[in-house]
Amino acid sequence: MEESKLISSFVMDEKVFYLAAAGRKLIGSEKIRKRTPNVPHFLMRNDVYLYYRPVAWHAEQPFQWHNETIIPDAYFIKNNQHFFLEVDRCQSMTKNEDKIKSYRSLKDSGLFQKNYGAFPTILFVTTSEHRQKRLRALLDGLKAEVLMLDAVK
Repeated sequence: MEESKLISSFVMDEKVFYLAAAGRKLIGSEKIRKRTPNVPHFLMRNDVYLYYRPVAWHAEQPFQWHNETIIPDAYFIKNNQHFFLEVDRCQSMTKNEDKIKSYRSLKDSGLFQKNYGAFPTILFVTTSEHRQKRLRALLDGLKAEVLMLDAVK
């Protein structure tokens, strides 16, 4: 793919393409996409989507119970199994701990299970073995997987 008046790009770890103004106009899109600090995070999430090819995919869909809310990077369904996806690129472990506590709270509430059946697998995709090991320890007792990004590329 080459840049043109319809397509623009920039390079991070790989070349990222997006619609230029003329390309958006051609297809009738008003959504402007540009380079932001979140692009690597979004690309990791996209890698997971392409790897799993789920039947349902909801990016950043809030789940609320009692006075709490959690927003997974994605909620998806594959082979009748539900997943909460967390992309861990450079998030602080304190924030990861807080999010995992919220998942425990949601599970303990029983509300998800009441509405959808079994509680989802919590899927973390991360970039280092050290982070993978730490996340596995934090997720102990929950139905969870912690994969390296290379495993889903």
